[in-house]
Amino acid sequence: MTAPLYGLLVLAGGRSRRMGRDKSALAYRRDERGEGVPHARYTAGLLARMCDQVFYSCRADQTQDPAWAGLPLIPDAYDIGGPLNGILSAQKAHPGAAFLVAACDLPFLNAYALAQLARERNPGMAATVFHNPARDSLEPLCAIYEPGFEESAHPSMKLGLTCPTKILGALSEIAQVEILHPAAADFLENANRPEDYDRAVAVLTQASHGSTGSP
Repeated sequence: MTAPLYGLLVLAGGRSRRMGRDKSALAYRRDERGEGVPHARYTAGLLARMCDQVFYSCRADQTQDPAWAGLPLIPDAYDIGGPLNGILSAQKAHPGAAFLVAACDLPFLNAYALAQLARERNPGMAATVFHNPARDSLEPLCAIYEPGFEESAHPSMKLGLTCPTKILGALSEIAQVEILHPAAADFLENANRPEDYDRAVAVLTQASHGSTGSP
């Protein structure tokens, strides 16, 4: 039986050291009133088109942050560094659901990419992920994780692996990952530094003015 894809997770637990400010609060786009839209809110809106609920992954200390008041939060439940904590914590909170996971630092993420994930999802695998040609690796933060992911990943975790990319790589070697190859993968480009943010804003602003060839 296919697990419902109603649990959605926007990863917002990082400390954004390279960016120098909260990446989830950065605005790449403006609303009809000309006000900047925090990227976490924009991404959550994209995710909400695919599933019934959107949950925000966060550090335990962020649950008391007024900026997150009223949002459906899933705090980290494990003593693990990095985004793996958020993925496993979400599955612990909602063990019967699959999670479509998206990072909060993907300025070019779009509904078409998420629709492809949902459409080509393979519930019989531990995860469905995109191959990121820019890195020649699997992209763990724009992916669907099935309820059995933790069990499948356990052997890798016992060996000390906590990087989702490396775990997915290990699972792909034993044919437990559905790998998608998008025609264009600009939507997987992330923004970690101020110069990345400035470039993304420039590209998206140009695109909003009707230019062609934008992500």
